[in-house]
Amino acid sequence: MIEFDRFTHRARKVLALARKEALRQGHDFIGSEHILLGLIRGKSCAAAQVLKNLGVQLDEARAAVKRLVKPGNHREDFGQLPFTPVAKRVLEMAAESARSLKHDFIGTEHLLLGILRLEDCVAVRVLEEMAIYWPSAEEMVLNRFGVEEADWIKPSASRDPAPLFSLVREEARRLRHHLLSPEHLLHAMLKRQGAAALVLRSFTVDLGQLEEELGRRLQPGLKEVLEPQIPLAPELRQVLEFAMEEAVSLGHDGVGDGHLLLGLLRLVKGPAGEVLRGLQLDLAEVRKRVDRLASSMSKKKSVLKAVATSVSRTDLNFTLALLYAILVALFIFWLLYYRFHE
Repeated sequence: MIEFDRFTHRARKVLALARKEALRQGHDFIGSEHILLGLIRGKSCAAAQVLKNLGVQLDEARAAVKRLVKPGNHREDFGQLPFTPVAKRVLEMAAESARSLKHDFIGTEHLLLGILRLEDCVAVRVLEEMAIYWPSAEEMVLNRFGVEEADWIKPSASRDPAPLFSLVREEARRLRHHLLSPEHLLHAMLKRQGAAALVLRSFTVDLGQLEEELGRRLQPGLKEVLEPQIPLAPELRQVLEFAMEEAVSLGHDGVGDGHLLLGLLRLVKGPAGEVLRGLQLDLAEVRKRVDRLASSMSKKKSVLKAVATSVSRTDLNFTLALLYAILVALFIFWLLYYRFHE
Protein backbone atom coordinates (compact mmCIF):
# COMPACT_ATOMS: atom_id res chain seq x y z
CA MET A 1 0.00 0.00 0.00
CA ILE A 2 1.46 3.35 -1.11
CA GLU A 3 1.32 5.98 1.65
CA PHE A 4 0.51 9.09 -0.40
CA ASP A 5 -0.21 11.09 2.75
CA ARG A 6 3.54 10.98 3.53
CA PHE A 7 4.46 12.54 0.16
CA THR A 8 5.56 16.18 0.33
CA HIS A 9 3.77 18.86 -1.68
CA ARG A 10 6.59 18.91 -4.24
CA ALA A 11 6.62 15.11 -4.54
CA ARG A 12 2.88 15.15 -5.26
CA LYS A 13 3.42 17.92 -7.79
CA VAL A 14 6.06 15.74 -9.51
CA LEU A 15 3.54 12.89 -9.80
CA ALA A 16 1.03 15.35 -11.30
CA LEU A 17 3.70 16.41 -13.81
CA ALA A 18 4.41 12.72 -14.51
CA ARG A 19 0.73 12.31 -15.47
CA LYS A 20 1.03 15.28 -17.85
CA GLU A 21 4.16 13.77 -19.40
CA ALA A 22 2.36 10.45 -19.91
CA LEU A 23 -0.50 12.26 -21.71
CA ARG A 24 2.05 14.21 -23.75
CA GLN A 25 3.46 10.87 -24.97
CA GLY A 26 -0.06 9.57 -25.65
CA HIS A 27 0.19 6.93 -22.92
CA ASP A 28 -2.71 5.74 -20.78
CA PHE A 29 -0.38 4.78 -17.92
CA ILE A 30 2.30 6.36 -15.72
CA GLY A 31 5.65 4.58 -15.88
CA SER A 32 9.02 5.15 -14.25
CA GLU A 33 10.05 7.19 -17.31
CA HIS A 34 7.17 9.64 -16.74
CA ILE A 35 8.13 10.01 -13.06
CA LEU A 36 11.69 10.83 -14.18
CA LEU A 37 10.36 13.48 -16.59
CA GLY A 38 8.22 14.85 -13.75
CA LEU A 39 11.30 15.13 -11.55
CA ILE A 40 13.19 16.99 -14.29
CA ARG A 41 10.25 19.38 -14.70
CA GLY A 42 10.19 19.99 -10.95
CA LYS A 43 12.81 22.73 -11.47
CA SER A 44 13.12 24.01 -7.91
CA CYS A 45 12.86 20.61 -6.21
CA ALA A 46 15.99 18.89 -4.86
CA ALA A 47 15.88 15.97 -7.31
CA ALA A 48 15.62 18.35 -10.28
CA GLN A 49 18.72 20.19 -9.07
CA VAL A 50 20.65 16.92 -8.80
CA LEU A 51 19.64 15.90 -12.33
CA LYS A 52 20.45 19.37 -13.66
CA ASN A 53 23.93 19.21 -12.13
CA LEU A 54 24.49 15.94 -14.00
CA GLY A 55 23.58 17.61 -17.30
CA VAL A 56 20.12 16.09 -17.75
CA GLN A 57 18.00 18.15 -20.18
CA LEU A 58 14.20 17.81 -20.43
CA ASP A 59 14.01 17.82 -24.25
CA GLU A 60 16.72 15.17 -24.56
CA ALA A 61 15.06 13.03 -21.88
CA ARG A 62 11.71 13.24 -23.70
CA ALA A 63 13.39 12.22 -26.96
CA ALA A 64 15.06 9.26 -25.20
CA VAL A 65 11.67 8.15 -23.81
CA LYS A 66 10.20 8.24 -27.33
CA ARG A 67 13.04 6.06 -28.59
CA LEU A 68 12.56 3.52 -25.82
CA VAL A 69 8.75 3.52 -25.47
CA LYS A 70 6.46 3.75 -28.49
CA PRO A 71 4.17 6.83 -28.29
CA GLY A 72 0.49 6.01 -27.78
CA ASN A 73 -2.80 7.50 -28.96
CA HIS A 74 -4.35 8.36 -25.58
CA ARG A 75 -5.36 12.02 -25.49
CA GLU A 76 -8.15 12.23 -22.86
CA ASP A 77 -7.03 14.72 -20.21
CA PHE A 78 -9.36 13.67 -17.41
CA GLY A 79 -9.51 10.95 -14.79
CA GLN A 80 -6.66 9.13 -13.11
CA LEU A 81 -3.98 7.24 -15.03
CA PRO A 82 -2.85 3.96 -13.45
CA PHE A 83 0.74 3.43 -12.38
CA THR A 84 2.53 0.53 -14.09
CA PRO A 85 3.81 -2.27 -11.79
CA VAL A 86 7.33 -0.86 -12.21
CA ALA A 87 6.18 2.68 -11.34
CA LYS A 88 4.43 1.30 -8.24
CA ARG A 89 7.70 -0.38 -7.32
CA VAL A 90 9.47 2.99 -7.72
CA LEU A 91 7.02 4.54 -5.23
CA GLU A 92 7.51 1.63 -2.84
CA MET A 93 11.30 1.96 -3.11
CA ALA A 94 10.97 5.70 -2.46
CA ALA A 95 9.06 4.93 0.75
CA GLU A 96 11.64 2.30 1.68
CA SER A 97 14.46 4.80 1.08
CA ALA A 98 12.73 7.31 3.37
CA ARG A 99 12.36 4.66 6.10
CA SER A 100 16.00 3.63 5.74
CA LEU A 101 17.06 7.25 6.18
CA LYS A 102 14.67 7.59 9.15
CA HIS A 103 12.62 10.30 7.42
CA ASP A 104 8.94 10.69 8.19
CA PHE A 105 8.23 12.18 4.76
CA ILE A 106 8.69 11.11 1.13
CA GLY A 107 10.21 13.85 -1.01
CA THR A 108 11.47 14.23 -4.55
CA GLU A 109 14.91 12.97 -3.47
CA HIS A 110 13.33 9.71 -2.31
CA LEU A 111 11.48 9.38 -5.63
CA LEU A 112 14.80 9.72 -7.46
CA LEU A 113 16.39 7.13 -5.16
CA GLY A 114 13.42 4.85 -5.85
CA ILE A 115 14.13 5.04 -9.58
CA LEU A 116 17.87 4.49 -9.21
CA ARG A 117 17.41 1.54 -6.84
CA LEU A 118 15.53 -0.44 -9.51
CA GLU A 119 18.38 -0.04 -12.04
CA ASP A 120 16.61 -2.00 -14.83
CA CYS A 121 13.57 0.29 -15.20
CA VAL A 122 12.91 2.43 -18.28
CA ALA A 123 13.83 5.62 -16.39
CA VAL A 124 17.38 4.36 -15.77
CA ARG A 125 17.62 3.27 -19.41
CA VAL A 126 16.67 6.85 -20.35
CA LEU A 127 19.62 8.14 -18.31
CA GLU A 128 21.90 5.57 -19.93
CA GLU A 129 20.57 6.54 -23.36
CA MET A 130 21.70 10.08 -22.56
CA ALA A 131 25.11 8.76 -21.37
CA ILE A 132 24.49 10.08 -17.85
CA TYR A 133 26.49 8.36 -15.12
CA TRP A 134 23.40 7.73 -13.00
CA PRO A 135 25.11 6.29 -9.88
CA SER A 136 26.41 9.85 -9.38
CA ALA A 137 22.83 11.01 -8.86
CA GLU A 138 22.44 8.55 -6.01
CA GLU A 139 25.67 9.74 -4.36
CA MET A 140 24.61 13.37 -4.70
CA VAL A 141 21.17 12.73 -3.17
CA LEU A 142 22.70 10.90 -0.21
CA ASN A 143 25.27 13.66 0.16
CA ARG A 144 22.41 16.16 0.53
CA PHE A 145 21.19 14.09 3.47
CA GLY A 146 24.69 13.97 4.95
CA VAL A 147 25.00 10.17 4.87
CA GLU A 148 27.22 7.64 3.15
CA GLU A 149 25.62 4.92 1.07
CA ALA A 150 27.16 2.28 3.34
CA ASP A 151 25.23 3.76 6.29
CA TRP A 152 21.92 2.45 4.98
CA ILE A 153 22.47 -0.08 2.19
CA LYS A 154 25.34 -2.29 1.10
CA PRO A 155 26.96 -0.97 -2.10
CA SER A 156 26.83 -3.27 -5.13
CA ALA A 157 29.94 -4.44 -6.92
CA SER A 158 29.19 -2.05 -9.80
CA ARG A 159 29.67 0.92 -7.45
CA ASP A 160 32.86 -0.33 -5.86
CA PRO A 161 34.72 -2.07 -8.73
CA ALA A 162 38.13 -3.63 -8.38
CA PRO A 163 40.97 -1.74 -10.09
CA LEU A 164 40.58 -2.35 -13.81
CA PHE A 165 43.98 -3.87 -14.52
CA SER A 166 43.67 -6.23 -11.57
CA LEU A 167 40.64 -7.65 -13.38
CA VAL A 168 42.62 -7.74 -16.64
CA ARG A 169 45.34 -9.82 -14.97
CA GLU A 170 42.74 -12.09 -13.33
CA GLU A 171 41.19 -12.82 -16.71
CA ALA A 172 44.60 -13.57 -18.28
CA ARG A 173 45.47 -15.98 -15.43
CA ARG A 174 42.06 -17.65 -15.66
CA LEU A 175 42.61 -18.35 -19.36
CA ARG A 176 46.28 -19.30 -18.76
CA HIS A 177 47.46 -16.56 -21.14
CA HIS A 178 50.98 -15.23 -20.70
CA LEU A 179 50.35 -11.81 -22.28
CA LEU A 180 47.72 -9.20 -21.37
CA SER A 181 45.62 -8.63 -24.48
CA PRO A 182 42.79 -6.29 -25.61
CA GLU A 183 40.40 -9.20 -25.10
CA HIS A 184 41.27 -9.39 -21.39
CA LEU A 185 40.76 -5.62 -21.17
CA LEU A 186 37.33 -5.75 -22.82
CA HIS A 187 36.22 -8.60 -20.56
CA ALA A 188 37.40 -6.67 -17.48
CA MET A 189 35.55 -3.54 -18.61
CA LEU A 190 32.32 -5.50 -19.06
CA LYS A 191 32.78 -7.14 -15.67
CA ARG A 192 33.59 -3.85 -13.98
CA GLN A 193 30.33 -2.21 -15.12
CA GLY A 194 31.95 1.22 -15.24
CA ALA A 195 31.84 4.07 -17.75
CA ALA A 196 32.49 1.85 -20.79
CA ALA A 197 29.59 -0.45 -19.89
CA LEU A 198 27.31 2.57 -19.40
CA VAL A 199 28.23 3.93 -22.83
CA LEU A 200 27.64 0.54 -24.49
CA ARG A 201 24.28 0.16 -22.75
CA SER A 202 23.30 3.61 -24.01
CA PHE A 203 23.46 2.02 -27.51
CA THR A 204 21.18 -0.80 -26.22
CA VAL A 205 24.06 -3.30 -26.38
CA ASP A 206 23.38 -6.55 -24.51
CA LEU A 207 26.53 -6.83 -22.39
CA GLY A 208 25.85 -10.47 -21.51
CA GLN A 209 25.70 -11.49 -25.17
CA LEU A 210 28.79 -9.41 -25.92
CA GLU A 211 30.71 -11.20 -23.16
CA GLU A 212 29.55 -14.61 -24.43
CA GLU A 213 30.61 -13.75 -27.99
CA LEU A 214 34.02 -12.67 -26.75
CA GLY A 215 34.36 -15.87 -24.69
CA ARG A 216 33.67 -18.03 -27.74
CA ARG A 217 36.61 -16.46 -29.55
CA LEU A 218 39.15 -17.04 -26.77
CA GLN A 219 40.96 -20.34 -26.33
CA PRO A 220 42.53 -21.22 -22.94
CA GLY A 221 46.28 -21.79 -22.83
CA LEU A 222 48.01 -24.97 -21.73
CA LYS A 223 50.34 -23.79 -18.94
CA GLU A 224 49.30 -22.02 -15.75
CA VAL A 225 50.63 -18.48 -15.35
CA LEU A 226 53.04 -18.45 -12.39
CA GLU A 227 54.86 -15.15 -13.01
CA PRO A 228 53.80 -12.30 -10.62
CA GLN A 229 53.84 -9.80 -13.50
CA ILE A 230 52.27 -10.45 -16.91
CA PRO A 231 53.62 -8.34 -19.79
CA LEU A 232 51.39 -6.39 -22.18
CA ALA A 233 50.85 -7.66 -25.71
CA PRO A 234 51.76 -5.15 -28.49
CA GLU A 235 48.06 -4.87 -29.40
CA LEU A 236 47.16 -3.79 -25.86
CA ARG A 237 49.96 -1.21 -25.88
CA GLN A 238 48.45 0.18 -29.06
CA VAL A 239 45.02 0.37 -27.42
CA LEU A 240 46.55 2.31 -24.50
CA GLU A 241 48.20 4.72 -26.93
CA PHE A 242 44.87 5.21 -28.73
CA ALA A 243 43.16 5.80 -25.37
CA MET A 244 45.70 8.46 -24.39
CA GLU A 245 45.21 10.17 -27.77
CA GLU A 246 41.44 10.18 -27.20
CA ALA A 247 41.78 11.66 -23.69
CA VAL A 248 44.08 14.42 -24.97
CA SER A 249 41.88 15.23 -27.98
CA LEU A 250 38.81 15.52 -25.70
CA GLY A 251 40.70 17.70 -23.24
CA HIS A 252 40.34 15.25 -20.34
CA ASP A 253 42.82 15.10 -17.47
CA GLY A 254 43.26 11.32 -17.32
CA VAL A 255 42.52 8.06 -19.13
CA GLY A 256 39.37 6.21 -18.07
CA ASP A 257 37.16 3.32 -19.16
CA GLY A 258 35.51 5.42 -21.85
CA HIS A 259 38.83 6.32 -23.49
CA LEU A 260 39.90 2.66 -23.38
CA LEU A 261 36.64 1.73 -25.12
CA LEU A 262 37.44 4.25 -27.87
CA GLY A 263 40.91 2.72 -28.12
CA LEU A 264 39.44 -0.76 -28.53
CA LEU A 265 37.04 0.50 -31.21
CA ARG A 266 40.01 1.86 -33.17
CA LEU A 267 41.74 -1.54 -33.04
CA VAL A 268 41.96 -3.17 -36.47
CA LYS A 269 42.87 -6.78 -35.66
CA GLY A 270 42.02 -9.34 -32.99
CA PRO A 271 38.87 -10.83 -31.41
CA ALA A 272 38.10 -7.75 -29.29
CA GLY A 273 38.15 -5.45 -32.30
CA GLU A 274 36.05 -7.88 -34.35
CA VAL A 275 33.42 -8.26 -31.63
CA LEU A 276 33.10 -4.50 -31.19
CA ARG A 277 33.02 -3.84 -34.93
CA GLY A 278 30.16 -6.33 -35.13
CA LEU A 279 28.08 -3.90 -33.05
CA GLN A 280 28.39 -1.35 -35.89
CA LEU A 281 28.79 1.57 -33.50
CA ASP A 282 29.56 5.01 -34.89
CA LEU A 283 32.94 6.01 -33.43
CA ALA A 284 32.10 9.73 -33.48
CA GLU A 285 28.87 9.13 -31.54
CA VAL A 286 30.67 6.92 -28.99
CA ARG A 287 33.27 9.67 -28.57
CA LYS A 288 30.49 12.21 -28.00
CA ARG A 289 28.88 10.07 -25.29
CA VAL A 290 32.21 9.40 -23.57
CA ASP A 291 32.85 13.15 -23.47
CA ARG A 292 29.38 13.83 -22.09
CA LEU A 293 29.79 11.16 -19.42
CA ALA A 294 33.15 12.61 -18.37
CA SER A 295 31.55 16.06 -18.18
CA SER A 296 28.74 14.81 -15.94
CA MET A 297 31.30 13.15 -13.65
CA SER A 298 33.31 16.38 -13.53
CA LYS A 299 30.20 18.38 -12.63
CA LYS A 300 29.40 15.91 -9.88
CA LYS A 301 32.87 16.31 -8.38
CA SER A 302 32.56 20.10 -8.57
CA VAL A 303 29.21 20.03 -6.81
CA LEU A 304 30.47 17.74 -4.05
CA LYS A 305 33.56 19.91 -3.61
CA ALA A 306 31.39 23.03 -3.37
CA VAL A 307 29.18 21.34 -0.79
CA ALA A 308 32.23 20.24 1.23
CA THR A 309 33.68 23.78 1.07
CA SER A 310 30.36 25.26 2.18
CA VAL A 311 30.17 22.85 5.12
CA SER A 312 33.78 23.64 6.10
CA ARG A 313 33.05 27.38 6.08
CA THR A 314 29.93 26.85 8.16
CA ASP A 315 31.93 24.83 10.70
CA LEU A 316 34.60 27.57 10.83
CA ASN A 317 32.02 30.31 11.35
CA PHE A 318 30.38 28.31 14.13
CA THR A 319 33.75 27.76 15.85
CA LEU A 320 34.63 31.46 15.68
CA ALA A 321 31.21 32.44 17.04
CA LEU A 322 31.61 29.97 19.90
CA LEU A 323 35.07 31.32 20.78
CA TYR A 324 33.73 34.87 20.70
CA ALA A 325 30.86 33.91 23.05
CA ILE A 326 33.33 32.27 25.46
CA LEU A 327 35.57 35.38 25.47
CA VAL A 328 32.58 37.64 26.13
CA ALA A 329 31.43 35.38 28.98
CA LEU A 330 34.93 35.41 30.52
CA PHE A 331 35.10 39.19 30.24
CA ILE A 332 31.71 39.60 31.97
CA PHE A 333 32.78 37.14 34.68
CA TRP A 334 36.02 39.05 35.23
CA LEU A 335 34.16 42.38 35.35
CA LEU A 336 31.68 41.10 37.96
CA TYR A 337 34.45 39.52 39.99
CA TYR A 338 36.47 42.74 39.95
CA ARG A 339 33.50 44.89 41.08
CA PHE A 340 32.56 42.42 43.81
CA HIS A 341 36.09 42.51 45.30
CA GLU A 342 36.58 46.24 44.88
